[in-house]
Amino acid sequence: MHGLQSYWQFNHEPDLNGFKVDFAAGYVQMMNTSVQQTFTQARNMLTQRMLFPYSAVEVTIDATGLNNGDIAGIAALQYQYGFIGVTKEDDIYSLIVQTTHKETDNLALLNTLPDITISDPSCITFRVEARFDNQVDSIRFFYKGSQIGPDHHVAFDLEHFTGCRYALFNWATKEINGSVRFSQFKYLT
Repeated sequence: MHGLQSYWQFNHEPDLNGFKVDFAAGYVQMMNTSVQQTFTQARNMLTQRMLFPYSAVEVTIDATGLNNGDIAGIAALQYQYGFIGVTKEDDIYSLIVQTTHKETDNLALLNTLPDITISDPSCITFRVEARFDNQVDSIRFFYKGSQIGPDHHVAFDLEHFTGCRYALFNWATKEINGSVRFSQFKYLT
């Protein structure tokens, strides 16, 4: 698929004008070609299956190409999704964690996050851990080696029948042409 291994899949029909792989430099770049009101509609999300009973991923992000209103990061993609990322507002880069909960069917922002400004948006490393043994079904998000927010509960159901997937994303909420580069992706089991 566009030079990537077959275990990578897009979550929607891709817009190839917003996607670039540079093997020599070692990154995947996503450019926003449309504004979306919801996270699940963000174009060109690259996904991989999570493995049972445990897996984790790390990825490094260069967010210097984001526009104000953009959010880029890594998600646990399913109906009860959650993600950790960087957002740019008023030219300031900040950490964001967002989750959904089926009980309320509404988006719930974690209000427990302190205001964490990211001083170097050119080199941000996130880690996501998934645990599915003994029906734990939880996701944990990390930044700079520390867990950010509480464990996020996920569950396999038919609302989002692909199971839970790791997803690299760049989501435009205000304007197009913002970009992000993902590199040093590590899948750990």
